[in-house]
Amino acid sequence: ARFDSSREECTNCLEGTRTGILEDIHTWATNRHSSVFWLNGQPGSGKTTIARTVASRCHAEGILSASFFCSRDRVSEILKKDPLLAHSAVTRQFEELIIQPLAHLRDLHNDGSPIPPCVVVIDALDECRDPKATSAILSSLLKHADKLSPLRFFVTSRPERHIVATFNFPGYRNAFGQLPLHEVELEVVTPDINHYITVSFSKIAESLRVPKSWPNRLHVEELGLRSNGLFIFAATAVKYVGDTVYGDPVGRLERLMSATAEAGPHQLLDGLYLEVLKTAFPSMPDDLPTRVKSILGSIVVAQDSLPVSGLSRLVGLSVDTVYNTLSGLHSVLIVPESETSTSAIRIIHPTFAEFLINSSRCTNQSFAVNSQQQHTELLRGSLKALQELRRDICNIRDPSLLNTEVPNLLDRREEAIPAHVMYACRHWCTHLVNGGLSSVEIFEPLVELVENRLLYWVEACSVLGVLREAILGLSESRRKLRVSAIYSLQCLLCLRF
Repeated sequence: ARFDSSREECTNCLEGTRTGILEDIHTWATNRHSSVFWLNGQPGSGKTTIARTVASRCHAEGILSASFFCSRDRVSEILKKDPLLAHSAVTRQFEELIIQPLAHLRDLHNDGSPIPPCVVVIDALDECRDPKATSAILSSLLKHADKLSPLRFFVTSRPERHIVATFNFPGYRNAFGQLPLHEVELEVVTPDINHYITVSFSKIAESLRVPKSWPNRLHVEELGLRSNGLFIFAATAVKYVGDTVYGDPVGRLERLMSATAEAGPHQLLDGLYLEVLKTAFPSMPDDLPTRVKSILGSIVVAQDSLPVSGLSRLVGLSVDTVYNTLSGLHSVLIVPESETSTSAIRIIHPTFAEFLINSSRCTNQSFAVNSQQQHTELLRGSLKALQELRRDICNIRDPSLLNTEVPNLLDRREEAIPAHVMYACRHWCTHLVNGGLSSVEIFEPLVELVENRLLYWVEACSVLGVLREAILGLSESRRKLRVSAIYSLQCLLCLRF
């Protein structure tokens, strides 16, 4: 996604905050320093907001070459349009598409004057699912750092092991600059967080007609201290307090302040997430925990983001039920404006998903998500969706045509294959590999798929441009079936494919 992508959660740093960090990055971008700068930090420390601000300012100065804000949702959308993109060699692309053209540019620019810098922003590189590909990208950047001018690559990520290992490779240590956000003193970060909270609460007070004396300055300072350097804590607290669905910022702030303050930033963030959930579901009838965990768990483990209608079909609940269940979670989820919208449900920050699937962090069992169970549930829903497949589902009629020869193929498949069936075609193998297979509810539809619809599925995958992934998924599925000792189905799968 671009830095100016029109997404609700896309924001820049509030004016007057992060000034020292932004100044350091600007100095790097506009002077003859290393061609690579790595901004790293813990989840929720504000990396993406800083990256978006850097991109915005570079754009205003005319030195932004490109921006890539890595998001699994966006990557998924791109790969749907260009499935072959995922299978090109990174090192070869880098050499042919960046290094060689830059060398030619420098040859043409031979008057001795410096070439103006061009900044490329790559945010959240750790969101790439393939650690090997991530390391290959970084290695290409660092290996050719002395050949990248006038390009400057600004990279942000969590300090994941494979990323740290690549940056720390002995031959690369002098090829980049870096700034670890978690090493910035709290005395520097906390005033910025307090300013953000103050400005945000002022806007809430104005829009919801709250007295100007609200909030108490001590509440702002206490929230700033509880944030402990994590901007995501402050941002989630602001969304929670200012939720217009409830329209009670004073009461919600009081509830938030009365919640137990644990020691340590992630315990506090976990407590905030629990408070959001408990406020959204103040009473839990017998059937509600199962429904909430089914919906939230499916959002968390889903391989693509889905609209309300698509999610409802996969989890076996009505559209209204799914939409109404999510209506109180706007501080942690991006929920479409209506249940009929084709926009996808998205998690605002990955720390919420990480909280839900970690039973030692999500201590309320009404909300804790069991990943394996949720994969199994989505496998069940996917297998049911695949029963809608039929021969020549896009009505092409001529099986000899290549996909590139089919008129309006994109329109045909969008019209013929619903979102939940597209999802099932792409990802049922992933859910099989990560889920459980003991249930008859899984075994019987799986046999039905293999016996009666496997070729329909292959045809649909071809139309969707994901045939290579389908073959790899089948191989993984066969291995899972072998480990699970389901020999009959494993043999059947081998014979059918």
